[in-house]
Amino acid sequence: MPAIQRVLFPIDLSLDYRTLNATTRRMFDRQSTEIVMLHATEEPSRSLRGMEVARSMAQMEFLARKEFEFAQVSRRVDRGRAADCILDYARNHAVDVILMAAGGPENLRHNSLSHETEEVLTGAPCAVWLEWMAGSADCVRHVCCVAGLDGSDEAVLCRAAEVAEEFGSELTIIHAVTPEPPMVLWWDADAFEQEIRIARLRVGELRERFAPAARLHVEAGRVDWVVGEALYRLDAGLLVVEGQGDAIAAAAMACPVLRIARPLPRVVRMSQPHRAGALAASAIA
Repeated sequence: MPAIQRVLFPIDLSLDYRTLNATTRRMFDRQSTEIVMLHATEEPSRSLRGMEVARSMAQMEFLARKEFEFAQVSRRVDRGRAADCILDYARNHAVDVILMAAGGPENLRHNSLSHETEEVLTGAPCAVWLEWMAGSADCVRHVCCVAGLDGSDEAVLCRAAEVAEEFGSELTIIHAVTPEPPMVLWWDADAFEQEIRIARLRVGELRERFAPAARLHVEAGRVDWVVGEALYRLDAGLLVVEGQGDAIAAAAMACPVLRIARPLPRVVRMSQPHRAGALAASAIA
């Protein structure tokens, strides 16, 4: 996996905090990694603000000692909306991954993400690691990733293969066949089987190119159903995706999620003297 140098770890001190998953700790608790613990407060400025900051810093120091043994940990308290503070820091610093709690107990009971987490997933300029704070003592034995056959699969499969190799874990590529409109193929058995065969061939080609050691799990159904069922059946310890909300929701309470950053569009740079002429030629063509 590419070197992770700086991890942003937002902390909501009002939540009933539970210990990190063993997979999460192993991924980020390294001597070469800097972890920035960030607590955002929307409380209005008061005369006791200094004491509030000191108390928050002390709580984060306690959590840092509890969770991390090797990583270099720094702490900061920012004032403002949590999502804004998180995204501002990530955009203005060289952050590789945001280690994000998926939500509080209420969100976990309903297998949903908090509004704050949704905002960070939408606006993050880097990868996001979603931690359900389940406190599993077992490290990842099985990594899963989702192939959407939509152009993002190379990045997802390569990252998932790197993580699986690093952990010595098995890797399974999941793909959900979802016809559009959804009910068209259910009444035509031949067309339905043909869709499944084509999907397996396409995912198999991706596997051969980017993750030859991986297994395939290709089934028909909604993305959240197919992914959720596969994660529980395989006892997955990590899910790697690229921007798939349904797949992320399916992982609720099952395992951590690594949502990789969307690749930036390629920009063709032109020297300044020829720029106007090139644009004009493009418009004429």
